[in-house]
Amino acid sequence: EVFFTTRFPNGEIITSKKEIYPKMREAIKAGKPLPTTSAPSFKEFLSVYQRALEKFEKILIITVTSKLSGTYSSARIARSIFKKPTKLNIFVFDCGTVEVAEGLIDIKAQELISQGKKTEEIVDELKEFCPKVILLASIDDFSYVVRGGRVKLPKFLIKPISLIQKIGIRPIVALKNGKVKLLGIKFGKNISKILAEEVNRQRKGREIRIAIAHADNLKAAQNLKEELEKRPKIKVLFISSVSPVVGTHTGPGALLVAFHPVYPPPLGHNSKIINQ
Repeated sequence: EVFFTTRFPNGEIITSKKEIYPKMREAIKAGKPLPTTSAPSFKEFLSVYQRALEKFEKILIITVTSKLSGTYSSARIARSIFKKPTKLNIFVFDCGTVEVAEGLIDIKAQELISQGKKTEEIVDELKEFCPKVILLASIDDFSYVVRGGRVKLPKFLIKPISLIQKIGIRPIVALKNGKVKLLGIKFGKNISKILAEEVNRQRKGREIRIAIAHADNLKAAQNLKEELEKRPKIKVLFISSVSPVVGTHTGPGALLVAFHPVYPPPLGHNSKIINQ
């Protein structure tokens, strides 16, 4: 994998999922700036490509959406340094989404590799598959998002918005076409149940596979899994903690769920996937 960097203004770099949230809470209480994130450089991709090509004939790089990050650009620049025919064996793919939604796309790619698909075929199938992966999220406390500069709102609105959330009004956001959009406002304090109902509504009776992620909110993630699995034709593949880079954008407490319609089950090929 190629990693993002999460850095506090004092220069401290955070790589641990366990450290980022306590430190963010401390920063909010002290009125200090929240951390910032940066995409990996083309040099980091170049190093990974060189190592991967020593073992694999072709490599497929799946990056987060280019509309939210410069990762895709860095990966493409690193590819351009190679000459033909080596360059033609490096495939850089913009998956159009982030986090657990990207995880579902990685799983799909691995399944296609296991079926013996050529890398060119895998890229073509992913182009059709990725738009069908939906990512929903609930932000537990918008004060982190606003103070971190991810949403432009006057500071005097932070407390009213936080209060509204505490009394049970929940904004649900979705990632569509690489952009974060407000999907709607839901009422209720049980965010796990609210997200489960929204997933059930959007799947329109189809069989789906799901991945869940949380920002220091494992209990809510487990509750969401239980709520989802009460319904037929739903399979939760995994629960994970969001990465520090995503956690800096959501703040602690956030809950994410990604899903897609089920396709034919997986049925082996000398390819390697590099995530992000």
